Amino acid sequence: MLDREAGLAAAAEFLVEHYRDYPDADPVRTVPEIAFVDGSVLIVSWNSVEALDGGGELAELGGNMPIRVDLATGQCRFLHLGEKGDYSRPGSEP
Repeated sequence: MLDREAGLAAAAEFLVEHYRDYPDADPVRTVPEIAFVDGSVLIVSWNSVEALDGGGELAELGGNMPIRVDLATGQCRFLHLGEKGDYSRPGSEP
């Protein structure tokens, strides 16, 4: 079973691995400060480095789905659009 920190590291590595196929793409990184656990799953958002460093709305990537980390197995994958509403951040409306 992964803890939160190990899950965040797995998500970051998953994103790096995925983006190796796109060498001309804008650099990206995960956003650990808004990641949350829902049951045995860690949900980790990500975006372009430029957007995360204050580049504004135009620097944000469109259509990027959060990374789902199974804390029991360490398996990572991108959420599918239909799944996004299946997980809720603590303190948010379901």
